[in-house]
Amino acid sequence: EPLEGTLCLESGKPETLQIPFSLFRQEWIDELLAAARKENVGIIAREPLANGFLAGGLRSDATFPAGDIRSHWPRPMVANRVSAAETLSFLAANGRTRAQAALRFVLAFPEVSVAIPGAKTPRQAEENLAASDSLPLTADEVDRETNSKAAAATLSWKAAARSATGTRPRRRSPSSISSGTGSQASPPPSASTIRGGNASPGRDPANCSSSIAACAS
Repeated sequence: EPLEGTLCLESGKPETLQIPFSLFRQEWIDELLAAARKENVGIIAREPLANGFLAGGLRSDATFPAGDIRSHWPRPMVANRVSAAETLSFLAANGRTRAQAALRFVLAFPEVSVAIPGAKTPRQAEENLAASDSLPLTADEVDRETNSKAAAATLSWKAAARSATGTRPRRRSPSSISSGTGSQASPPPSASTIRGGNASPGRDPANCSSSIAACAS
């Protein structure tokens, strides 16, 4: 939750902060990014493709192999994420794929130093890397995305799990501190790592100069 990230900034003095930031998880924009920028803490965007749902290609009846975190998700949760992702299919335009559009959205924020999307095939890794060369989202596309209610259409993991099982699922902490020495670490924002630093915090589709780390999973 954003509160966890705020507590990390206040007490942990991290160099970077890793959060699950995507078109589906935008609560960080108003509640954490500005604070991270003020403290000169780099943001690592984890799961920018929302566990593959924002890349398209998944059906509401999709099943996942053992060992895949999604194999434990309730069916309503999977179906609602697929449905919500479909409302954003219009972002695949101007030569961009859905995955690239999702990455461009995350990287449009100057507070984000690096995004770490998963890739299970060489083709997916190449597609992710090519996002840096694709066209940024336009202001009209961002406005349409906001009005699409995609994030609202996606059931939270808590609501979906409770509606399906009546129990509270086990969760991973959405925020973690990186010491800056790990393989996924990224330096804090600076003029050398993030251009367009004069942009105000918030949605700025034209400011996308951060980098992508294509991590095979």
